[in-house]
Amino acid sequence: MVAGSADFAFASGASITRAASHGQRMLAIAQMNNRPSWDIVLRKEVAEAAHFDPNAPLEQRAKVLQGKTIGVQGINALDHAYLKVVARLGGDEDIRVSAMAPVDTLAAFSRKSIDGFVSAPPWPQQVEDDGSAIPVAIGPKGEPSSLVPIASGLIVTRPQLCTEHRSLCEKMGHAMLMAARAAHERPKDVLALLAKRFPTIKPNVIEHSQQLLIAGTPIMPAVDPESIRKGDQLNVDAGFMKPSDMLASYDGLSTNEYLK
Repeated sequence: MVAGSADFAFASGASITRAASHGQRMLAIAQMNNRPSWDIVLRKEVAEAAHFDPNAPLEQRAKVLQGKTIGVQGINALDHAYLKVVARLGGDEDIRVSAMAPVDTLAAFSRKSIDGFVSAPPWPQQVEDDGSAIPVAIGPKGEPSSLVPIASGLIVTRPQLCTEHRSLCEKMGHAMLMAARAAHERPKDVLALLAKRFPTIKPNVIEHSQQLLIAGTPIMPAVDPESIRKGDQLNVDAGFMKPSDMLASYDGLSTNEYLK
């Protein structure tokens, strides 16, 4: 998108603040998610061997991650940042990470090559459903609370695009407004579309994933500057940035004028 080969992208507050700190300022025109979108899951036998209590406070649950090998989609990526933030709640970060795509992650999990993984729906929900995994932290349910609200799903573009082609941004903003409303007001129709998109995933898993995502989808997808700041804070809390690297202001990184 920075190079101009794409007009819009689905990104996060943590991503656009990183870009802005390097002089590449983007513009968020809609916020489709205001909660962390990731689950951290652990193999059931590993959790049971550690006498894991799924009903304990998150700070206690996070201790089970120490010394484990956890799959993430990318080193220093957002799911890795989420893992580090949750792990720090447990008081340590003695965790080995392995980067891999979601499909490869499920295969590695099945082979027991990794102890657990971090991902967004519908991947963790599959292993939770078949009983092979236990969730340690569930971001779509607002864990940890310090990350709520967070801009984990933004529609972003180059600022000059909306200046030069205002109608294009208006159409995109309107489409996102209609999509957010559909998620809340026509869940069965949306579920049918998801079933076509993920034909190999069990229907109940897709429905569970949909419910989690709807919980974090505001019916009015207005961008909240505070949620962008928390995205910036996520990078700091994960140890990927220094506190001094946070932006002094988040003005100009978002607008809601196209949500009509």
